[in-house]
Amino acid sequence: MKNYSLDFPDDFDLEEWIWETKGWITLTINYRNQKFELNFYDPVRLTQTMTDDLHSQQYFLEQNLIVIPNINRLNIEKVIQDLVNHDKLIEILKIKTGS
Repeated sequence: MKNYSLDFPDDFDLEEWIWETKGWITLTINYRNQKFELNFYDPVRLTQTMTDDLHSQQYFLEQNLIVIPNINRLNIEKVIQDLVNHDKLIEILKIKTGS
C-alpha cells in the first residue's frame, strides 16, 4: 500500500518523452501530511542550468534537487520509493511552504 501521493502533470504519460527531452521536472510529493517540492534533473540539463546560472548570477541554488539518468516515470518512482522507505532521506528534504 502506498503511503504517499505524487502529483504528476495530467498529461505526463502521454507526453513523458517531452519531459525526458527537457531534462527536468518539478513534482510535489505528499507524504505523512507534508508536501515536498522535488526538482528532478538529468545530468546534462543540470550542467546546462548550473552553467547558465553561474554566468548570469554567479551562483547556482536548487532546493530538493534530485539527479536521475533520465526524466521518466520509472526513474522518478524508484527515487520516491527510496525516499519513503528511508526516513533519513526524507529528513534532508525541505518541506514545501505556502501550500
